[in-house]
Amino acid sequence: MLAAVTAHQIAQAGHPAAQAWGCAAKTHGVDAAYQAASELALLAGAAGFTADSRTSITRADLNALLYADGIHDSLYRAAGRDITSLAKTPESDMAIPQVPAMREATTEAPADMHVHPDP
Repeated sequence: MLAAVTAHQIAQAGHPAAQAWGCAAKTHGVDAAYQAASELALLAGAAGFTADSRTSITRADLNALLYADGIHDSLYRAAGRDITSLAKTPESDMAIPQVPAMREATTEAPADMHVHPDP
């Protein structure tokens, strides 16, 4: 959930890594949900594997989401490739930009964090 909120804030601030964050957050969320549903089916026993069980239906839906936007491993690679390519450029700033709501809560940024000024 925190990754989704962070991805939203980064996108609203117009950070160049926003697409990579969103891609990675969605991929990780679906992957974690599928793993949890798969473990739940094991805990439920035989009832978790019947065709009409809610657990089985949820697992099938989540499995489809793993492949809906591309195979999830390739999405992880794409997000990693975007993040590392941004880190290699000297003009890029990989620090998470602070949105106005976050700025109100803090008085100053740490010395090692670069905060983008408002446009």
